[in-house]
Amino acid sequence: MYSIWKRLANSNCYKIMFVMGVVDMTAVLCAGFLTGYLGYFGYVFCSSPKFIYFSGAYGTFCWAAESTIEGILAINRCVEIWSSEYSNKLFGVIFFLTITYLTFFTFSGIYFSWFFNPHIGYIDDVNKEYENTLHPFHNLSVIFFLTITYLTFFIIFLIKSKQGGFQSHQQSYSEKMIFFQIILISLFNSVAASIYVFMQYIHVNDLIIIIGQICWLNAHGDKH
Repeated sequence: MYSIWKRLANSNCYKIMFVMGVVDMTAVLCAGFLTGYLGYFGYVFCSSPKFIYFSGAYGTFCWAAESTIEGILAINRCVEIWSSEYSNKLFGVIFFLTITYLTFFTFSGIYFSWFFNPHIGYIDDVNKEYENTLHPFHNLSVIFFLTITYLTFFIIFLIKSKQGGFQSHQQSYSEKMIFFQIILISLFNSVAASIYVFMQYIHVNDLIIIIGQICWLNAHGDKH
């Protein structure tokens, strides 16, 4: 965060990453500390309904905020590499809007992860009482949008490299390093988003659930 803070005045990309970093530090409390604590003591929803419900609401909000800002960051990289002038105009002043949901995640100590069904593992939600349609739509949109945006970024990068569009080798190297860092962040986001959608609706292997949890934690923790 300190290294990003020093570069805030020089790059809109770092401004966006700084905001994302602030969200990430708050999100790690849920994805890391709360999940570890609840899992270690084997909590299920009935153990502490209000605490787990509000923790799930908090975690869902942080995920929605971080993944939305990640999409904004992806757009910024495409616009920045195409034209820094347009990037400064577009991202000079920006407001970040996040999505909150009506149904939130609740923790299950059985699977060491978060589910919409508070009775997961012993009562199936056959009537879809705990279904949240916005969450899978949001997650699948994140996967699709990040894939398309970074494919576009890669194409623009190749075109500019062949045309000699970079002012120096150092600028080209800097763009590559930023690109690889953001790709890594996006990879964790995409894997976590996809696993968290599928495990809400179908029974998946416990290992896959743990991988999804690790990717969620790393999506918030790999920038610091």
